[in-house]
Amino acid sequence: MAPTRAFRYWRLLILGVPTLMFGGYLLTCLGPLLAGEPGIRDFTPGERLLTEGRILWDYIGHLFLPRPYPGGLFNDDIRISRGIFTPWTTALAWTGWLVLAVWAWRARFRHPALALAILFFLTGHALESSFLQLELYYEHRSYLPAALGGFPLAVWWMQARIRRSTRWAAALGVLTILAVMTSMRADLWGRPFFQALKWAQIHPQSARAQHYLAERWLETGNLGEAERLNRKSKAAAPTSLLPYAQSIALACQQGKPANQTIRRFAQLLSEKWAISAVDRHYVAQVLDLLLDESSCRQNSGPEAVIALVQHLEGRPNAVATPAYASLLAQRAGVAELQIGAPRAALSRFRQSARLTPAPGGQLKNAAILASHRAYAEALTLLDEMAETNRHAPREGPAWAMLSDDTTKTYFERERMRLRQLIAQDYRNDTSSPSERHIDSHVPRG
Repeated sequence: MAPTRAFRYWRLLILGVPTLMFGGYLLTCLGPLLAGEPGIRDFTPGERLLTEGRILWDYIGHLFLPRPYPGGLFNDDIRISRGIFTPWTTALAWTGWLVLAVWAWRARFRHPALALAILFFLTGHALESSFLQLELYYEHRSYLPAALGGFPLAVWWMQARIRRSTRWAAALGVLTILAVMTSMRADLWGRPFFQALKWAQIHPQSARAQHYLAERWLETGNLGEAERLNRKSKAAAPTSLLPYAQSIALACQQGKPANQTIRRFAQLLSEKWAISAVDRHYVAQVLDLLLDESSCRQNSGPEAVIALVQHLEGRPNAVATPAYASLLAQRAGVAELQIGAPRAALSRFRQSARLTPAPGGQLKNAAILASHRAYAEALTLLDEMAETNRHAPREGPAWAMLSDDTTKTYFERERMRLRQLIAQDYRNDTSSPSERHIDSHVPRG
């Protein structure tokens, strides 16, 4: 029966429009994809696509041969396929999927249930398990694609001539096994330390798993074991920022110098193609440690932070990543305040605001200036914020939750409240390091 005109119209609308939109998005990313640039990853788009062929079979193994203690969240120890025969299982995996897809298409009328399950699984993974530069492996990606995985078995089970008692016994046995495994897995998630031990045991070559366990030992005060696992994490991922950030924290906690580790951290950061949100977290963590003289006496100091920031700011990845450059400028501003240079700090905070004009960040920077008794600079920053944010674009998830008028009203109210508090402190503090007179900074209106 030929499809009706209405069916063709809706098919075009439901399938064609999203496909065109996705194609348009891919066009904006075509340059890096064709150039094979890794970006923030350790693999190119082509290498990711090759690797996913092997990973899909691993997903199938977990679905049909479940186990109580799978690998968990840390799968960074997967060997990346650098070529179709590197490793050789890459070619075998993709040959298997190609044969299976062709068979499913040809057998879709003779074995519709099995063909549907296979094609639905592959279609469901066509996005996240392709060349897009996401993380390589997450089991939850199979939640929807595996939804029809048991359908062919159910069809066969209902059609097969099996005694009713056998059916009930088999069903009860499967449910019991799965219930026990679910209970064991829930118990694992309810005991974080045991979970960290188990994941590190399952993934001995995972830098993240070793780091996670090291964090748990750090919480208990076992610095020696945390340091041992940190060295293991470095060996597993020698170009990752993660173990070096932890190594600096360990050195600070033990009162040991970490100059060599800090230099290595800066070198790895400078060599990155792009800076991810996770990388920014590690940078913020390290800079905050170095700015806190009470917790990092051997390695801290605002002069060291300023020198480190100046070194990192000149790298291409800082120029190309405004959020990262803004973070560097903001921490440099804090360091300038610590050495008694409020005007330099104000300049740095202005730079940070130009790169990422978020009202919340500007309010925080004004509060930091005031906490160092740089009241005039704090008031200046708040006055500049009022003009800047009046015309700033409202974008991002936080803005989506509020209307434009609501956000303006909320942040303006907070700005005025903070401004009044700072002006009052300015009047009461006659020893402020700020050089400008208060009369030009009193609240207006």
